[in-house]
Amino acid sequence: MTVAGRALTYSALLGDGPGPKAMKADTHPKYERVEVTCACGNKFETRSTKDAIKVDICSACHPFYTGQQRFVDTAGRVDKFRQRYGRGSKKTAES
Repeated sequence: MTVAGRALTYSALLGDGPGPKAMKADTHPKYERVEVTCACGNKFETRSTKDAIKVDICSACHPFYTGQQRFVDTAGRVDKFRQRYGRGSKKTAES
């Protein structure tokens, strides 16, 4: 961009002065190694701005990763519903 035949720099557009500013010191939190502890007892290390991390579930105990998924017996629930509300099994159409 030029104004009156002079090229403007980014700092001139912002009105900061002739040169770039130095970064402020101590603006970012410390990013350090921390230990993550799961409710199952598994522990592993990662990096974070927090001192310690506690989680309820991790890859060592999550059913998707362990392959021990529990399937719900939906047929039993349907039968229980039918018994509760007095509906029998499938009714045939009477003609």
